[in-house]
Amino acid sequence: MNGVATVLSAARLGWQLLARIPWLSGWLLGQVFPASKCKTLLQVDVSGNHSCFELLSTRPSHALVHLEVRVYNALPFTVELDVSRLQGGIDSSNLLDTALNTKLAVPAAGFGRIVLPEITLTNQQTNWICNLSREYTRVQLTLHWRCKSTIHNWDDSGTYEFPVFIRADRTTEIWRNNTQGRNP
Repeated sequence: MNGVATVLSAARLGWQLLARIPWLSGWLLGQVFPASKCKTLLQVDVSGNHSCFELLSTRPSHALVHLEVRVYNALPFTVELDVSRLQGGIDSSNLLDTALNTKLAVPAAGFGRIVLPEITLTNQQTNWICNLSREYTRVQLTLHWRCKSTIHNWDDSGTYEFPVFIRADRTTEIWRNNTQGRNP
């Protein structure tokens, strides 16, 4: 057996022994990975690559669709992510504040992905977006989450900004004008 194989074998045996004493292994991991380090080694990103405001007349309701949360876990233990709230704004104006109840277990040294549900827009929000008269708009989203692991639990949030496509058709414009008391 060479030196590297001996070290790996000893490390594997050591972790197997620690696994039999969970409080000791938890304590050791807690010392090596304090909460501040855990926060930096768990990366949460909201992707808006394909997101858009669907304001088409063929839809039953207007919505913000195709938002995705990506989680990169560089920690040596599994972390459960509980996404609780999403806030969004356009041009420094608050647009939405949505409660979410989405959970994801991200394995040790792994990756996880959550596709968020469609966020339905009210008539007022739809009118506001239509009045922008743009094809794209920059949206600033703030995501709030809670992390749970065998070592630490913590609350965190992150702010992300990216362009979002606005898909509207002529019928949506007519609808918007009629809800504001104007004729097309």
